[in-house]
Amino acid sequence: MANLVPDEFSKTINLALSGDFKEAATMQYSLLEINDFLFAEGNPAGLKSGLKHLRLMNDYLRPPLLPVSRELETTIKNWSENRLVTES
Repeated sequence: MANLVPDEFSKTINLALSGDFKEAATMQYSLLEINDFLFAEGNPAGLKSGLKHLRLMNDYLRPPLLPVSRELETTIKNWSENRLVTES
């Protein structure tokens, strides 16, 4: 997940390391939704799909791995599009 949301992940770790566990926990909880759908159908298909939709890589998977379902792909695509708009 750190490759998909590096700023948020890094901030969470740094908050915990500095002893601000309350804020680190808040950040961690905000990432749970992302975590749920990235790993809903196994690793690394969801993560690769997310990275593809953020235009960071393709989502090629070597056999025997399979891509995510169309439904999950749509969920990841929608999240990625919202993230790209937010960052612009």
